[in-house]
Amino acid sequence: TANVKKYIDFAAEHGFDQVLVEGWNTGWEDWFGNSKDYVFDFVTPYPDFDIKYLNEYAHSKGVRLMMHHETSASVRNYERHMEAAYRLMNKYGYNSVKSGYVGNMIPRGEHHYGQWMNNHYLYAVTEAAKHKIMVNAHEAVRPTGLCRTYPNLIGNESARGTEYEAFAGNKPFHTTVLPFTRLQGGPMDYTPGIFEWT
Repeated sequence: TANVKKYIDFAAEHGFDQVLVEGWNTGWEDWFGNSKDYVFDFVTPYPDFDIKYLNEYAHSKGVRLMMHHETSASVRNYERHMEAAYRLMNKYGYNSVKSGYVGNMIPRGEHHYGQWMNNHYLYAVTEAAKHKIMVNAHEAVRPTGLCRTYPNLIGNESARGTEYEAFAGNKPFHTTVLPFTRLQGGPMDYTPGIFEWT
């Protein structure tokens, strides 16, 4: 809670209107690379993350918090918990979510860019719209025009963002071509900044 407050204060001081908090919910100790179907429930915060207080504090500073739903590529698990997760967001005044799909798809045989996942994204965005929640999908399918029908789909990652500079690197021209290539398909979250808190 104390650390998130520092980021909220930083955002308020520097004109950012939203702060994304990843790792707020239980399950992060054993989520990656284990192909487990049930890791997160998307409603149970760690004891050191006061979900109600932090949202109230952010609002008092003119800042909103963005919820994070990492699915660990267990799409069926996310769909089972989606309604409860969106209701929790409504209860505490969170109006946007970054969804993530890191890992090999569960169930096996499905792929990040297949029809099954396209159907899932449509379902997730439709359900979010019912709850007046904006969606920023990471590890998402390539843009299909869904944001025209569902303007609550405010962004898809669907590109190599700045985070790749930390472990893989992008070619120097990469950023300059994205507006003319990737952005033709719809809004994009480029993860444009990395900074160290000092």
